[in-house]
Amino acid sequence: MTAASASPTRPARRRDAEATKARLMSAGEDLFSAHGFAGTTLDAIAEKAEANKAMVRYYFGGKDGLYTAIIEAIIDDVLSQLKAELAEPVDPMADMGDFIEVFARAVIGRPSFPRMILRDYLDGDIMTREGPARKLRSFMETTRRFYEAGQADGRFRAVDPHMLHLSIVGSAIFFSVTRRIRTAISSHQGMADFEIEAAPFTRHLRDLVLSGITSSQD
Repeated sequence: MTAASASPTRPARRRDAEATKARLMSAGEDLFSAHGFAGTTLDAIAEKAEANKAMVRYYFGGKDGLYTAIIEAIIDDVLSQLKAELAEPVDPMADMGDFIEVFARAVIGRPSFPRMILRDYLDGDIMTREGPARKLRSFMETTRRFYEAGQADGRFRAVDPHMLHLSIVGSAIFFSVTRRIRTAISSHQGMADFEIEAAPFTRHLRDLVLSGITSSQD
């Protein structure tokens, strides 16, 4: 076989490899978020992805590598959304409010993310994974940057940036992971006020956090 006749197959092989990796990551994201790391097997991932489980080892080095790749990809997607939706800094109050709303909306909009992160925090695993841990810290640093800009401008009172970050993230995660039960309660028990959409919630979170950190002089 000549080089000329072989070359057309290479792009096809690359496409096949990329498609297989994408299916494995999609299947892994669904299963890990539903059953956790320990409760998800390579066999289950391979079956859902319609791939040989040996491909997990080939492309990701094993289940742990696949899990880490998925977490990093999700975090990158959220970070990209923040970068795309947040305008250049203009007013510290508005900037912090926009960050809270966009960040919470991004977390809520990817339900697998809060479920995987929450399971990881409960198991104590997430901070042992260097790549995801580093990327997660970037969220904290973003919160700190917006807060410190407002404090330097005299708009925000003194609060602990880490506690502030936990308040924002915790609210968004809890809203996301309780959505199914709130829907069930709303429809089956007639408690319509339990059914809350993401948009009014993120606006509420924005207003609540800003009112809590705003300086009394502002």
